[in-house]
Order: sequence, then C-alpha cells, then structure tokens
Amino acid sequence: MSMIRYCVRSVAAMVLVSLLSGIAQATNLYVLQGTFRQHTTYAYTVTATPADTFYISTTVPLPHTNTLLGHRQKIVACEIIADPIADSGWQMTDSFGTVWSTTEWYYVPESTVLTRQVECIDETTYGNIVTSSGYPVSTTEIPSSVKRWLEADSVSQSTVPEIVRLAEELARDTRTQIEVVGRILGWIRANVEYSCSRTVCVPVFEVNALFTLQNRIGNCVNFANLAIALLRAAGIPAMPVCGFVADRAESHAGHAWIAAYFPDRGWVEFETANWIPAYGEVPVTFLLPQHITLYYGEGEGVCNALFTELHTAEFTITDRPVAVSEVSAQIAAGEAVSWVATLDSPYDEITTFALHVDGVPRGWHTSLSECDVTIDPDGVADTCDILFTVYPSNSVRTGTEATITLYAETADGEAVGAVVAEIQIIAR
Repeated sequence: MSMIRYCVRSVAAMVLVSLLSGIAQATNLYVLQGTFRQHTTYAYTVTATPADTFYISTTVPLPHTNTLLGHRQKIVACEIIADPIADSGWQMTDSFGTVWSTTEWYYVPESTVLTRQVECIDETTYGNIVTSSGYPVSTTEIPSSVKRWLEADSVSQSTVPEIVRLAEELARDTRTQIEVVGRILGWIRANVEYSCSRTVCVPVFEVNALFTLQNRIGNCVNFANLAIALLRAAGIPAMPVCGFVADRAESHAGHAWIAAYFPDRGWVEFETANWIPAYGEVPVTFLLPQHITLYYGEGEGVCNALFTELHTAEFTITDRPVAVSEVSAQIAAGEAVSWVATLDSPYDEITTFALHVDGVPRGWHTSLSECDVTIDPDGVADTCDILFTVYPSNSVRTGTEATITLYAETADGEAVGAVVAEIQIIAR
C-alpha cells in the first residue's frame, strides 16, 4: 500500500507562466480566487413502463436553496410535470429539508413520463477556507442527530482494520479537521482509478468501501463510499450526497459525492471522484463547481416499475475565478486557513513533483494534503490540487503577521512555481 509523506523544508523557487483553458493563469502553481457562478436550466425525466401491474408510482427529490462553506445553491424555480396527468400525488420532507414528491398513476396501459424541471444558480467560492474545527474531533462537539453518520454500514465499512489503519496514517500529525479531509480526498484521487467497467457499473455490483480500497478502482459511488468510510474511521461524521453535475447537455446517470460535518460549519460538501469539469473551465478539484445537490443521506426509491432516466441541462457560466500566486488572510487565534493550490505540469512526460513550505514561524503548524505528486499529461488530468493549510499557535498575539511560501520542484530540484501567503492575526 502506497502511503503519503508529509514534509516541510526550504529551497529556492521561481515562477513560470502557462495557460489553463478558460482561466488566465500566472504560474504553474497557483490558487484560484473569486466565484464560479453558473445559471442552469435542468430537467430530470423518468419514463416508466408497467410490469406486473397497471399502477405506477414515481418519487423524485425537489432540490432546495442552501448555503454551505464554499458553495451556494439558489433554486429559482422547480416544477413537476406528469404525462399523462397523474391520478394522485403527495410530498414529504426529510430531516435535511429535502422535499420528496411522489406521483401516482392507477391505470396505465403503456407508459408514464415524469419530468422535474429546475432553474437554479450555483456559486462555488474559491480562495480562503477558514475553520476553527480542530482534530481529533471531540464527540461532545457532535450533535446527537449527527452521530449516526459516524457508524459503519454495509457500504462504508469504517471499522474494518484495513480502513482504520489507512485513516490513522492519513490523519497522523494533523491538528485541524480540514487537513484530514484534504489528505483523505487527496489519497483517494491519487490511488483509486475511475472506471465504469461491467464489474462496477453494469449493473453496480460492488460499490462498497472495502472493495474499492482492495481493488483501487470504481465509479463515483465507490469513491464516495471509500471517503465516507475513511472519514468515519478518523472520527469525522460523513454521509453520501446525490446530485448532478451540469457541465454537459445530457446524461443517463446522476453523480455521487459526500458531505462531512464540521462543528463550526455544519455539513460541508466535497467532490470525491476524479471528476473532470467539461471544457476545462476549472481544474480538477474537490470543490463543487457546476454541482446541483438533490438530496443527502439515503434516498427514496425512484419507481415501482421498469424505468429509464435522463438528465438534461442548459447552462450559462456568468463568472469565473482567477489564478493568483499571492494570497492573504486575516484569521483569529484558534482558526486555520486553507487554500486549494493547483499544480499545472509544464512538461509533456510523466513527472513527479515535491511540494514544500518555507517561512513558517516557530510554533505554527502547516500541512499539505500531499507532499509528492505525479502528473501524467495523458492521464486523468494534467493538473493536481493540493490543500495547503496554515494553523497558528493558540497563543499567537493579535497583530502578528507571517509570510509563508508554498513551492514545487521536480525530483532533480528544478523549481516550477510558488504561492506566497500573507497571514495576519486579528481579534474576532
């Protein structure tokens, strides 16, 4: 089993210039800042055919407006259209505020079509990620209603020794919860291959976490279940999230990712699979551009009959983040600040890069989700995202300032880029 090394040391750095599709880029190592905003008209259609009965029941979730750390979803309009006209219908609201709409037809000789039409605006914020949730997470900081998401289940076997050992290794020497989340997601991205082969997709036979860890292959559900198992093994509540990534005109499948619970921020969603944004609008990331969240936790059954699904989307991107090589943050003692730094390989061949941090004041803690990354330009992506976290000591004085540099170099010491972070301690 390959493991990650975490390191901090000094070396000279230099800045190169390249271009990522859709984003003006100033360096091969950069941080995106600003907002990715998309206006989407999205439709989900379920076509059902009676099997042994003329009764058809179809249930779909109605997405709702929510605001999370780094992501906001605003539902402008949502409508259910039934063809033929339904005989009856009803709705129920789950504990997360999601409304489930059930439509019923009693005498159907051929087929039914149910369409959920949604108009929404999604915003993903790039830049400073500030949190005060330390690690390990105390159970007293977790509400009783959330503790159920710490328990192992049949697809997220968080108590299996293999998963426990890996979670302990990834969480070692961390002080903040965001570090652990970043390391787990980084490890999965680097070590599990995305596949939609017959053994994992047609139909989905094996999506559990242990299968995924042992075989290092899977689809988006495999990635999500493994992330959930590792987070729970590390003492962090986590649950599945289901939705759609509106970066294409149509798809016959939805998408799965996760939410992790932070005592100071509540539930925060993260992308877990090697998802590649269509058209190269932004780099591969565990942030959520173009994601439409439909529901949390376990869902309801879609239909009691034979059915097919189709997602369609028309969208307009109205705002994009920009790439910068200098960042700044004002945080209070006891808070950590993180950035998602993107390393864009300037080489045409497979290259391994080492990442380092310089200028860390005595007593401060810094962390990288990965210290060594390998990028294959012909692989899944020619970029890699790294979570860079700075956590000052709890005793740091108000007004203290620090300049910390993150930089990358090749195995033979050639510098390829740097990000300079200016941090000031303020009173909250």
